[in-house]
Amino acid sequence: MPAMEKWGKFQNAVLWICSGYDGFGMPAVFETPTTIRVRWDDTYRQSAGRDGSPLVIEAVISTNRELPIGSLVWKGRESDLPTTGTKILNVMEVHSVEVVPDLKVRSTYREYQLKRFKNQIGNTVPETT
Repeated sequence: MPAMEKWGKFQNAVLWICSGYDGFGMPAVFETPTTIRVRWDDTYRQSAGRDGSPLVIEAVISTNRELPIGSLVWKGRESDLPTTGTKILNVMEVHSVEVVPDLKVRSTYREYQLKRFKNQIGNTVPETT
């Protein structure tokens, strides 16, 4: 049986790691995108935002990597990204994380809740569909 941190990671996702926030409290200064292995589940549920207002969670991913809150994730590979200057659709932002250790606390399973991202990434403009 494979280790818990490797269960079901069959999809690829492009990750932009958030390394800070701008003056408006929005995630900023994203690093170069990298492709990671995840389990991606499209969902639609409600959660509480930072200020307690309702927020829609549109996807849940699980991975063995630690992702900072505010990082951006896109379903696919780096090679699938559109060319510079075109719009990237369906970019998600990491909203919260649930960390579950295995029974012997040797490894952890991380499940990240994602919300729709509506701002810009570098020269590209993510848009909702």
